[in-house]
Amino acid sequence: MTSTWTPDGNQPPSLVEKFRSGSQQRLPLHPAEKKLLGVLIAHLCLLPWAIGTMYIWTQIASLGLAAIGFLMAIWPRDYTSRFTGGPEFRMAPWPKLIRFPFFWLGLALLAYITIQGLNPAWRYESNAAHWWLHRVKHIAWLPTGMETPFAHFNAWRSLIIYASAWLVACSLWVGLTRRLSVQYVLMALATNGCVLAIVAAAQRFVGNGKILWFVTPPTGSVGFASFIYKNHAGAYLGLMLSVALGLAYWYYDRGVRRLQKSNPAGLFALMGLFIALMVIFSFSRAAAVLVLVFMVTAGSALFLIRRRQALDTGNPVIAVTLLLVFAVFAYVALQSFEIDQVVRRFDEFAKEGSNAASVRERDLARTASGDMLRAHWLQGTGAGSFRFYFPEYVKKFPEIYRNGKSFWEHAHCDWLEIPIELGLAGMLLLLACAGSIGLILIRNYAWSSPLAVLLLLGCAMTLAHAWVDFPFQCPAILITWTTLPVCLARWLELENLSEGR
Repeated sequence: MTSTWTPDGNQPPSLVEKFRSGSQQRLPLHPAEKKLLGVLIAHLCLLPWAIGTMYIWTQIASLGLAAIGFLMAIWPRDYTSRFTGGPEFRMAPWPKLIRFPFFWLGLALLAYITIQGLNPAWRYESNAAHWWLHRVKHIAWLPTGMETPFAHFNAWRSLIIYASAWLVACSLWVGLTRRLSVQYVLMALATNGCVLAIVAAAQRFVGNGKILWFVTPPTGSVGFASFIYKNHAGAYLGLMLSVALGLAYWYYDRGVRRLQKSNPAGLFALMGLFIALMVIFSFSRAAAVLVLVFMVTAGSALFLIRRRQALDTGNPVIAVTLLLVFAVFAYVALQSFEIDQVVRRFDEFAKEGSNAASVRERDLARTASGDMLRAHWLQGTGAGSFRFYFPEYVKKFPEIYRNGKSFWEHAHCDWLEIPIELGLAGMLLLLACAGSIGLILIRNYAWSSPLAVLLLLGCAMTLAHAWVDFPFQCPAILITWTTLPVCLARWLELENLSEGR
């Protein structure tokens, strides 16, 4: 007789015993989980290649893949003895999903954005020469938004992006039942990030001024790799750096514990080094500085963890050899690429400091955004509305307004732009989503896992970048950033479960 199992934190006894026994025989992944892995990996890896998922068709395609993955994740599975090593059972994912606070909080956020879209307080109107906002009737006590063109951006475009991130996170949580599956997702992300860095390097040598050699970047944009905006490329590669180094240390640590002669740790470390180099050559100053801070912080954290755990550092000859390989690799890469341009750019920035024109303009834009936030902190202006309402505030600064000729799509500070659009209630829902994942990480001793420390430092690096730029306005970064803590939470939960914690 086949029993029913709901993945609410308790694996079938036979499965747990097999994991605890340390048996070298690995149970195969269920075919349904393999298919789900294929969809999730394809989706997450395609995000940066689809021009950062900045265009309408890429965002709709992303939502479609996310919806397909979600349906596959919640579909019941029949496990035979081949996949359990014991009795048969049926896995019902729904109970685990409805016990996942992130699911309900994310659903509430999507409902909130929907209400904003259905209750506009302003309507976009235009003629051949100008555009303006026209005040319209609305329900004042409900969240409000703006009725603006879908092609330009509006609440429904924001809803598509947030829904994609929410669906992917929920799919990972309920659909992946083995740590090996989560490991595959992280390995695919790191490898994809390295390939992206290789393409970026190739474009430095034989580029034709276009993104991926065939997409012309918008006027005024400086693309890098597959991204329209070089700072988005730097922020995304920074995330991939944390994934690559996290896997490198995990493999190294496991190799030391198991006395393995070889493992992929060196390969992932080389990937991380190359990604870090390409962050520098993206000429994104904020990303480059944050990567250097990340490397120092991560190194210090790992040293303290190993000291506290009194772990054997392994064969020193291997460590020295790896350091020499990294040093030679870094030297060759720096000589091959135009390092003098990087040095000159940072030297100019250091000399100009806060007087640099771009820095001065962003400071003024941040001041105008602060005024806008103070005026709309309670209800917000509506998801996807910032670019349309910001002219009312930026026109107070003629230096960056230029009689309306300078159009600011973003505030260059997500810490201001997102609260401006979502208001207090929306931000509380976002913070609650983050807090729900944070509690899972705390419950599973994330601070004692070097992989967790490195991935969370990578996510913190993106948050720091968001203070001086707008990385979360790039769907590829937003969806990937949302995915990583959920991946980590699922990894730790499955790891602690198999160890009997």
